[in-house]
Amino acid sequence: MNKWSENKRIFFFTLLGITLFLFGFFISFIFFPFESFAQLTPQNDQLPADWGIIGTSLANTSLTVTKAAETDLSHYITGLCVGALGATVPNVEVNLQEGTSDFLRVVLPNVGQTVCVPFTRPLMLAPSRAAKLVIPAAGLGVITVGSFWGYTR
Repeated sequence: MNKWSENKRIFFFTLLGITLFLFGFFISFIFFPFESFAQLTPQNDQLPADWGIIGTSLANTSLTVTKAAETDLSHYITGLCVGALGATVPNVEVNLQEGTSDFLRVVLPNVGQTVCVPFTRPLMLAPSRAAKLVIPAAGLGVITVGSFWGYTR
């Protein structure tokens, strides 16, 4: 085979490869229109937390950790942590409140060190409402620690 034939074959397969690539690229927009790529941008349920609130109680006292209300904005809670220092406390009832109303009530079994509950989807509170994490007194000599985090939009 001479050099001229080999160069024509390389040119042909290169041109064929480029053509198939471009054809596949343009055909992909028929099956996956550009609008479907908009789903890749963060929605309100996928944004990272931009604030966190932490509180610590005195021994044998209840704890309320509060994120103040912001006018016409909603708090989105993306997770919470509860801990007890001094003893392992069974069945700790934790309340997440919207203003003064219970929004979420969770009973955490055997809180000793720290129990964290990240939410796969954030909990959205009503606009202009404070978010509160309420942990009851855990017993003599027990200090409770609570935190929650999220974002506000």
